[in-house]
Amino acid sequence: MFNQILLNLFLAFVWTLLQNSFTAANFLGGYFVGAIIIWIFHRLFPGGRSYLSQLWACLDLVAVFFWELLKANIAVAKIVLSPKINITPGIVAVPTVLKDDLSLVLLANLVTLTPGTLTMDISPDKKTLYVHVLNMSSEEEVKRDIKDSFERRILAVTGGGHDVD
Repeated sequence: MFNQILLNLFLAFVWTLLQNSFTAANFLGGYFVGAIIIWIFHRLFPGGRSYLSQLWACLDLVAVFFWELLKANIAVAKIVLSPKINITPGIVAVPTVLKDDLSLVLLANLVTLTPGTLTMDISPDKKTLYVHVLNMSSEEEVKRDIKDSFERRILAVTGGGHDVD
């Protein structure tokens, strides 16, 4: 990915040289043209992924995190502001397909940063996250929410994860 970014910067610089106009707009235009060229020929790079697809996956993960953060803040505010606190706390074992430590830590932190949930532990075999939930409707719903919102997008960002042992 880093090589693709450097190549894109180089192509943008070459574009500005060929245009004989050293402006920010011209450089950005060259960067855009370089990004298109890299996207067309991305199969020539190791891994076969364009860094633009990874960048898009990162932006998607951030957007989903902020959406989940907003929803969770509203839910927790309703609980806190209600005259009678009616919650069903629980601990859920969430199985995960993430393999590398960075992906697992990212998932655990995203869950913890979302109000109303807290990652308590990761199993020694790194296949299960133990999550405390403030108000749990069902274990399956909690598992599905974590997998659909965060885990799937982390897989898209990291390319599936791999063992680093």
